[in-house]
Amino acid sequence: MDDEASFIKQAIERSGFPFEMEIASLLSLLKEEGWMGLPSAPYWDEDEGKWLSEGDEIILRENPLSWDSINTYIPQLEARGVTVDY
Repeated sequence: MDDEASFIKQAIERSGFPFEMEIASLLSLLKEEGWMGLPSAPYWDEDEGKWLSEGDEIILRENPLSWDSINTYIPQLEARGVTVDY
């Protein structure tokens, strides 16, 4: 892989977008139960009346997460101050 392609790949991975897409895909399986995933959209917490931010928590227990999610994307969220319970 050339330097430019490698740089772009790393930037995308750091952005968390692949993790967003994975979660949106999982939520789409639960559409009949009222769940919906909106990749690349900020998360609005209806119960709290605010956007996801530092100090918030995401609970992903009992979800089939990929190796990349567990070892790359969740640590990225944690680095931003979001607690991820999985």
